Amino acid sequence: MDTDPITFIKSRLPFGVVSFFFPQDREIIKFLGRELKKGPLGMLVLDAGCGLGQYRKLVKGGYIALDLSRRAGCNIDVVGDLLNIPAKDSAFDRILCLQVLEHVKEPITLLKELRRVLKPGGDLLLTAPQGWGEHMKPEDYFRFTSYGLRHLAGQAGMEVSSIEPLGGFFNYLGNRIQYIPLVAFSRVKNGFWRLMVLPFKLAGAVIFSLLLGPLTSLLDILDGERDFTLNYGCVFKKKGADRSAPLGLL
Repeated sequence: MDTDPITFIKSRLPFGVVSFFFPQDREIIKFLGRELKKGPLGMLVLDAGCGLGQYRKLVKGGYIALDLSRRAGCNIDVVGDLLNIPAKDSAFDRILCLQVLEHVKEPITLLKELRRVLKPGGDLLLTAPQGWGEHMKPEDYFRFTSYGLRHLAGQAGMEVSSIEPLGGFFNYLGNRIQYIPLVAFSRVKNGFWRLMVLPFKLAGAVIFSLLLGPLTSLLDILDGERDFTLNYGCVFKKKGADRSAPLGLL
């Protein structure tokens, strides 16, 4: 799956800039920043389905970036199949799996494989979408509720420490507002007319994508329920407390 230009640009920007202009990323960064501070120093972390490896700089210990293929500008350590990870059992203290689950045809199979390479007592930090449009087509198969994620964790033999909405209604709405320029001009295919509407599209990008969308998301503090969310952040644990198993990357 090719990386879209916006994702590539975001991977090169400071997290503070990304957090303001892209509300959905802000919540994921906050979730990771909080959870990664927990636990002892020197943990070995696997980023399973790492994309461009942009979260490497949030991890203070050892970090292994794994994905199916290398993309231009990516920061990947290991190329491999997420359903058959090239590592021995109980190899990692912590695993990140961010915005990946919806792109796998068998989510339970993936969770079981992540559990296999996770040390007893280790945690899986996972984010998954509830409210996204289709993307990275055609490898886009699922959307998840908190109850569905809890069910999948149980089926994979993992304990649920927490499942939380990453943002609420206004974060959701701000993200939708950002897409207005893309949707409003999506019918314009002809080269001449695409050139004619380009100034309007650029103006819309500034107004809706860079201003109104991010500003709308700041109202999210008003939402006490957060039933409308773009993504969920989950902490799943592998039962047990022994983190002493030897590392076993192939």
